[in-house]
Amino acid sequence: MKKILVFTIALVTLFNCKEDKEFSTPSFEATKNNARWSAEGFVAYGDMDGNFNVKAEIGAEVVILTTTNNTPGTYTLTSGSENRATFTDIDGTFYSTENEPDESLTVYPVGGTIIIDELSAETNSITGRFQFSAFTADGLQGVTFSGDANRDNDPVRYGVFYRVNLFSGILASNGGSAADCTLAQTTSDNAEATFNTTPTTDPNYPTVCATYKQALENEKAQCGDPMGTIQAEIDALGNCM
Repeated sequence: MKKILVFTIALVTLFNCKEDKEFSTPSFEATKNNARWSAEGFVAYGDMDGNFNVKAEIGAEVVILTTTNNTPGTYTLTSGSENRATFTDIDGTFYSTENEPDESLTVYPVGGTIIIDELSAETNSITGRFQFSAFTADGLQGVTFSGDANRDNDPVRYGVFYRVNLFSGILASNGGSAADCTLAQTTSDNAEATFNTTPTTDPNYPTVCATYKQALENEKAQCGDPMGTIQAEIDALGNCM
């Protein structure tokens, strides 16, 4: 009996520690197509269109949750709504709740929900939940983000963003415009494509690398870099020699 009691206490302690870890540290977690998706970086920010965004990344994979403002409440995601969720996967395929699924993908639910639970001035952060299904422009590919089935008994399972830091400026600002930011990103993407196909033994490598590095610097200046991902790419290029 004593052993059972000790074992029970150990289990309770284990689960309590797990819960503390999940909800005491800033995080962005969800289940993507039945696989855990735990972001390596995340930030919340306003944009030049007047919308509010929560952005999370794992390498090249990016989720952006967009609402018309940051007031706590429930925001419904539909193809005709200004509230939306997007996902860019590792190969650059873009999914959005603004796109409708093809009839062959009727197994997927449509739309989703973003719930802002708390906007904290004390911690300068935002906390909330989300779930959505997004599709490619042709409607032939879909992705679903939801919550952990083992976390609670809520029939609608949600991913969670907890105490995500609020960026103090307007992303894609820095004195520029949204058009300037888009152009800078396109230039950077093109420079990256050339860089990725140029071996270090190529005589043109230093020039190609320097061009890519300058394009990243310009993207950072025009779009901002609240998560530090652009600067990390710049640092990784070194002196291009």
